Amino acid sequence: MNRKTETVKFVVTGIEDTRKMGSTIEIGKSYEGVLNRNTNAIWFDDINGQSWVFWVGDTCELEKDPSTTIHL
Repeated sequence: MNRKTETVKFVVTGIEDTRKMGSTIEIGKSYEGVLNRNTNAIWFDDINGQSWVFWVGDTCELEKDPSTTIHL
């Protein structure tokens, strides 16, 4: 089965939209959202109900999974 979406952890590197009152989104912080592999977009809903879209490599980066890190 080829899943087009999956839940991922990501770090915000840029915010291109106006934040609503009560927003908790911050540059440099880690969040969990839904990645669409076809578009490289991550969808995230803030605590205040504001929906966000972040673009991998542009306004966010995927967090590396420590379980896949190879230590030499």
